Amino acid sequence: MSAITSLLLRSPLHRLRSKSWAIVSVDGGEPAVVRHHRDGDRLVVLGGSSQDWWRSIPSEGSATVTVRLAGTNRSGAASFLEGEALDEAMVAYLHTNPGAWAELGVTPTATGDDVAAAAREAAVVAIDLH
Repeated sequence: MSAITSLLLRSPLHRLRSKSWAIVSVDGGEPAVVRHHRDGDRLVVLGGSSQDWWRSIPSEGSATVTVRLAGTNRSGAASFLEGEALDEAMVAYLHTNPGAWAELGVTPTATGDDVAAAAREAAVVAIDLH
C-alpha cells in the first residue's frame, strides 16, 4: 500500500489520500509514507517499528523535515510529544485514523490508560509546518 499511496500523493490525484496521508523526510533522509492528524499547521504522526524515518529526530529538540502534503512540499520542525500534549494528540490522531487502533494493539473500547500506554510506546511526533 505504501508504494501506491506514495505514487498517489505525488500525482495530481493526491486528493484521494491527502486528507490523512503524507510523505515525510527527516533532514533529507529516505522519505516515508505516513498517516497523520492535522490541526492547523501541526501534523501528528506515529513512528512505528516498521519505519525508521522518525529515529533521526533527537529525543530533545527538533529535526528539520520536508512534508509532501496536499500536493505541495512544506518544511517543518519535528519533535516528540510527551505528557498531556501526547495524550491529547493521540486522541485526535485516533479519531482521524481509526485503523491505527489495531496498529497500537488496543481496541476502540480501551480505557484512557491503555491508550496512553500505547501512545508512549509508539513514538508520537509533532511536525510544526512553516
